[in-house]
Amino acid sequence: MNPPPMPSNSDFDDDQPVKQEMLLVYDADGYMLKAMPRAEIRAESPRTSWVGVVTACIIGSDGRILCTRRAAQAPSNPGKWQASVANYVRGGHTFAEAISAELRDILGLPADSGKVHLVERANDPKTLTHAGFYIFPFAGKSEDLKLFEPAVAEVRWMTLDEIRDAVQSDSGSWTGPLSPRHEPAIRTWIADGGRPRNGRK
Repeated sequence: MNPPPMPSNSDFDDDQPVKQEMLLVYDADGYMLKAMPRAEIRAESPRTSWVGVVTACIIGSDGRILCTRRAAQAPSNPGKWQASVANYVRGGHTFAEAISAELRDILGLPADSGKVHLVERANDPKTLTHAGFYIFPFAGKSEDLKLFEPAVAEVRWMTLDEIRDAVQSDSGSWTGPLSPRHEPAIRTWIADGGRPRNGRK
């Protein structure tokens, strides 16, 4: 079974300056080796370092998904919509802690590693990426969010079907749509009223 599509990490663009940002590096089996400056990983030719990527789908109490539009000044995919939040695993973080920190930093969500629920862990040998896909349940409103304006311009709540229709009608306005592989888990979560099965986190 093939792993789900991973965010591109060929140039390591995101909404934070590279500086001496430290990312965790793993072996092919997912065991952490060390923290390494992101600039050094980006400079590798060819890439040899495996990194971690975390992604979260934010689901409201009504079953809709929080979509965000990237700011016009975002260094990658400016002005495009996305149906999830993602970033790399930085030094000192577990996978769950990394996505929780991203939710706090980008959207001001009151997230911690106990509130995100793991859907799937996978790896992609083509991009040397270990990935964790999570669901974050959010009972608040858009007005409760504190957007990090250099990264996020606006938000919109949409159903899965609305997201699919929007991507199909105007794919150029979207980046990183939800993987079809994850849709069944998201639909199950919504159908169960936001109760995780098997107690997974």
